[in-house]
Amino acid sequence: MGATRRHIDRTFNCSQTTISKLLIRYQQTGQTQDRPRSGRPRVTTPDEDHNIRQTHLRNRCVTATSTAATALGHVISRRTVLRRLYTAGTRAYRPFRGMALTRLHRQRRL
Repeated sequence: MGATRRHIDRTFNCSQTTISKLLIRYQQTGQTQDRPRSGRPRVTTPDEDHNIRQTHLRNRCVTATSTAATALGHVISRRTVLRRLYTAGTRAYRPFRGMALTRLHRQRRL
């Protein structure tokens, strides 16, 4: 289009390096799409992971299945929700009910 790289990076609010790399990629491949990467792509974005955690913290009694159905606009599995909560530091703990009383404890109480 005839615009300078400095004008383009100010327009899109990104660095000059990004514009240079995109230009080189376009000259080499004829397109600006990302190259294929190894590994399976993630189902959720970091923002969606944060949303899952916030939804769970608002109501801790909700199961992972119902969180998966309501937290995002698309369907994710129960295991995905559990993994995201686990990596966020939200783990399930068994409530402490007290020490188990032995026969000696019961005798001393009586």
